[in-house]
Amino acid sequence: MAAEEDAPRDAPATWADAVAPDDISSLSRDIAAYHRELRRARRRRRIQHMLHGRNTLPLLVLTAATVLAGLVAVLLAVMAPRTLEHAPKAAPLATPRSADGLVGGLLPDVTLTGPNGRVAVRDATLRPAVFALVPTDCACATLLNSLAGEAFSEELPLAVVVPEAGDPRMAGIVRSLTRGSPGLYFDPAASLATSVAAQGVTLVAIDRDGTIYDIERSVTSTTNTSLVAKLQTMVLRSKR
Repeated sequence: MAAEEDAPRDAPATWADAVAPDDISSLSRDIAAYHRELRRARRRRRIQHMLHGRNTLPLLVLTAATVLAGLVAVLLAVMAPRTLEHAPKAAPLATPRSADGLVGGLLPDVTLTGPNGRVAVRDATLRPAVFALVPTDCACATLLNSLAGEAFSEELPLAVVVPEAGDPRMAGIVRSLTRGSPGLYFDPAASLATSVAAQGVTLVAIDRDGTIYDIERSVTSTTNTSLVAKLQTMVLRSKR
């Protein structure tokens, strides 16, 4: 009895002290953890082997170059100006009873100067379309980009019309637009703006037959215009 009391209390356990579990399944968690640690060790060894291999640097450079090329391709595809592939076709020019410049009527028969030279505003190449009548010195690049995108969503071009004596920077602004397929047109006498009583940036939706479907004046952002809804209705009606 005294010998037991003199034995050190912190003596290490021996195999004689081990107790076997009644059910081996109770060790399943420990076994799974052991195998996970083995897999981690094997992965670490593979990575170290790759990093210290003879062909590691060329492989890494090639992989990085491939990833970079893919990212550049995606960015170019997203940022490149999109073109109209399925735009609605023009119909024969209507002979409406409504006066020129009014909803249901035609735009005045004037000639504009566009990207491809002089063109009649009633020409089939300019319908259907959305005309954005822009005043001189309009700092509205963001607005025009949004409007071009909304027109493009319905497969329609945006025709930006400015006075010929307008801000010469407008050509650069139109070229910088990334949405849709906008074109810049000059109206020397501001005949279109006068005929529709334009105020600020004015939108004129032209149907397939050249008639004015809708006019929206003093547009300052795409949130205060119903352009998309109007264009959807116009395009849907023209398909019937």
